[in-house]
Formats: sequence, structure tokens, C-alpha cells
Amino acid sequence: MLRRAALALILWSASHAQVANLAFDHFRLPNGMEAILHVDRKTPIVHFNMRFRAGSRDDPAGHSGLAHLFEHLLFHGRGEFSDYSAAFERLGIGASATTDIDYTE
Repeated sequence: MLRRAALALILWSASHAQVANLAFDHFRLPNGMEAILHVDRKTPIVHFNMRFRAGSRDDPAGHSGLAHLFEHLLFHGRGEFSDYSAAFERLGIGASATTDIDYTE
């Protein structure tokens, strides 16, 4: 599923902009997490995205909003990391999250 989503994103990008030789690496970590890596040294920007295959479609019948709650919990840390948003802001990092029917990121 992740491969299909990555391919769809690449094809969509290619149809909206000139993409020449878009190379990426796809691999699976020992814990089962899949990673897609693309390096473009034209700009000094790093983009990191975590996507979980848990969207509103996965909410149990009669219990809507659980995927959205999970999205909010992603930014709720513990101890000295209890407020990721403030820590990100101090480092100059922009952060956002979203819940879709198929995923939470």
C-alpha cells in the first residue's frame, strides 16, 4: 500500500512539474517500518513525514474520532518532551498533522 501511495505521489508530482530522474530508495527497517528516501541537494531543506495506516475508516462502528485523537497524541510527549510544538518552534521546525480516511500523519 505504501509503495502504491509513493508511486501515486511521484506520478502526480511528475504530471504537475518537470521531474527529471527522480531517484529514491525504498527499504524496510528491522521493526517493519517502511522508509522512502529521496535526496535533492538543490535546497537546504529536510522534510520528514511519518504516516500511519490508521485513518478514520479504521474507527470502530459508533466510535468516530479515534484516528483524530491519535493524531493529537502524536504531538503529546512525556517529561521534558511534553510539548513537541514548542520544542520544534525553538529549533525553527514547522510541524503539522492530519487525519485522512486511510492514514494519520
